[in-house]
Amino acid sequence: MLSFKQALECITSLNKLSLSKETIPIMHSHNKVLCADILATRAMPAFSHSAMDGFGFNTKDYPHSLKVIKNIYAGEDSSQVILQKNQAVRIMTGAMIPKDIDCVIPFEKANFDEKNALLTLSIPPKKGDNIRYEGEEIKPLSLIAKKGDLLDFGLIGLLAAQGLGEVNTYRDLKIALFSSGDELKQPGETAEKYQIYDCNASSLFNALKTHRIDCDYLGVLSDDGSLEDRVLKISKNYDIIITTGGASIGDKDLFNSILEKNKAQIFCKKVNLKPGKPLLISQLNACYIFCLPGNPISALSVLLSLIIPAIYALKNTSSFYPNAIKTTLTSSIKLAPGRTNIILGNLNTSGFTPYNNGKINPNAISHMAQCNAMAIFDENIQDLPENTDILVLRFDYSLCKESNFINA
Repeated sequence: MLSFKQALECITSLNKLSLSKETIPIMHSHNKVLCADILATRAMPAFSHSAMDGFGFNTKDYPHSLKVIKNIYAGEDSSQVILQKNQAVRIMTGAMIPKDIDCVIPFEKANFDEKNALLTLSIPPKKGDNIRYEGEEIKPLSLIAKKGDLLDFGLIGLLAAQGLGEVNTYRDLKIALFSSGDELKQPGETAEKYQIYDCNASSLFNALKTHRIDCDYLGVLSDDGSLEDRVLKISKNYDIIITTGGASIGDKDLFNSILEKNKAQIFCKKVNLKPGKPLLISQLNACYIFCLPGNPISALSVLLSLIIPAIYALKNTSSFYPNAIKTTLTSSIKLAPGRTNIILGNLNTSGFTPYNNGKINPNAISHMAQCNAMAIFDENIQDLPENTDILVLRFDYSLCKESNFINA
């Protein structure tokens, strides 16, 4: 049995898949992973321009009244505009600054005689005020994006500002999701008294969606001889299979025998984690298989703490660890030592409040539905008093490069 930290190291260090490269329109590149560094081809700003609507002039002319000789608008080439002594221009936000201008004052702070087109400066102007100079943000050939960067709207905007219409990225992972179990019925079907509705697939599918991961839901697979054929077929068409149930030691838990029979590589069978002990990590052919616990809260806890980081690591991203939030406990909790504990709760401006004093039923999806965050506590932690500083993960956490999200 692996410790939680060993499982995290194992699952985020799996051999990378051979992902082909593709060229994607910048408008549709969200959550893609760059496969090469990108250097700036254009300075930012590309030219010196006014940061606001106002009057532009040379500070050497203070304190004289200035004759406003021209209006300059955004998108206009004013590189040939030349100001004589004691002259100014009326200039709009984003408009190119003529080379003789070193200051812009906003309209509301100007003393302007519109009839005579005269600008009077009542206070000493400062050189450089309200001017954004060429290259002050980014210089040509600067590194603006790295191989392995995950494209979010901010980075996409930066690349678009460089004029890039397309970017080179790795292809997306092909991920399959299914449940296994003869006792399961899908939502919308009729369940007998002795059957249960499969809530795992719906919650896992949408947890993945929350983390911008697409997958194909393949339904419920029966715990019989057909399971092996389906698993073998799916493994040839997908990079990752995620399933729930079947990884334990019951008579109907068939995954272990199927994988062993087909000479799959087994990385993990159990994790010293509550909830979430049964976790089968394996590779069959070129496909990674993550068989999660069957209990809904256990499955979601493992997905959020281990599987999502693994998926982003396999996507070739440089940032794949959960980004924790520092906060405080609003009430004391007692933990069972000797194992890593995941505590569900709610994070708000007051801190993190453990749900039901940290006590949950791994099979009760209603507990998860009433929470928005979780905290992970290492094996050596037993009692935590109120107001203890802790690290907490929102269910929709962002990603970072450091694995600093476990309370140790």
